[in-house]
Amino acid sequence: MIYYIIIRGPAASGKSTIAKRLAKELSAHYIDFDSVLANHNLDLIEGDGISTENFIKGNNLILDEIKERLRKGQTVIIDACFYRKRHIEHLIKNLDYRYFIFSLKISLKECIRRNEFRKEKMTKKDIRDVFNLVSRLEIGTPITTEGRTVDEVIKEIKKHID
Repeated sequence: MIYYIIIRGPAASGKSTIAKRLAKELSAHYIDFDSVLANHNLDLIEGDGISTENFIKGNNLILDEIKERLRKGQTVIIDACFYRKRHIEHLIKNLDYRYFIFSLKISLKECIRRNEFRKEKMTKKDIRDVFNLVSRLEIGTPITTEGRTVDEVIKEIKKHID
């Protein structure tokens, strides 16, 4: 089965840890969308966050690579907050393959706590702002990460894709 996976959620919810581990277990290609944005100066905060237009520009930078990997039968996992609906819709529209979206669920308090252990910490205000943006968009299969191990979360995700 050929498909791609979107792992979305607030900052410090475990997205990258889970997406990287899942990619390893599935021999999938991992894409850190935040790095794509940063490497192309598209991670500019305007108004309430990064603009839909910049997210779509980021999509356009990775679409050919994703299509090529999917054509070759390799699963692709994309890790990002994905708080703009048109950002996700643009990917889906341009990738004619089966897909899964997993929305990581966690409390704001736990995101703030976990942020203290990150190499590149965000301010509490930024954690709160991203949390609120991500929480406004209900899309995909909800997966609770709070109080669970990475193994437990991966096992639950795999149940949905097997």
